[in-house]
Amino acid sequence: MARNNQTLESFYGRIEYALNTKDITGAIRLLRTRPGEFGRKLDHLLRLSQPKQETRLQRLLQKTGIEKSDDAQAMIIDEFLSIADKIPTRNLLQLFGHIQRRNTDIDKRVVFPKGNTQRAIIVKKNMRALSHDSLLSLTSGLRKILIARRVYLVSPAAPASPSDTTQTPCAFLFTGWDGTST
Repeated sequence: MARNNQTLESFYGRIEYALNTKDITGAIRLLRTRPGEFGRKLDHLLRLSQPKQETRLQRLLQKTGIEKSDDAQAMIIDEFLSIADKIPTRNLLQLFGHIQRRNTDIDKRVVFPKGNTQRAIIVKKNMRALSHDSLLSLTSGLRKILIARRVYLVSPAAPASPSDTTQTPCAFLFTGWDGTST
């Protein structure tokens, strides 16, 4: 209660309300106005759009590519990629690295508080792996944006040498989300 028994709604309060009520389209509408926040909430939105319980057969079918990705996840990814070019390169690279590891279930992860990369926090939370199609689509879109910014993703087999003029001064090393080098 702020004043005269009226509550003030903040941007983050509206986002949390949309996420808690699983109003994905409402959350996307709000997050489109702040691309950096959209990037931070992307994994959460994708997890919300997954069915609660997947059978082992559904997961197997999804891994083999027989079952198509969920329309909600495709919509979330399309909306995100349409505004991702407004996100700073550093944040896109962090998201790119995170997304590459989302092909397996996660029981704990390291989180850096916003604006404070020196205080890492380990959060224990069970997160199911994201769908194969969603990861491919998102990784491909992020790669295109990063390459357009002249950020080269160097594979371990071909490290950038200081004398190589085809690489930019900042070369980054990533492996593919499926374990292969990219």
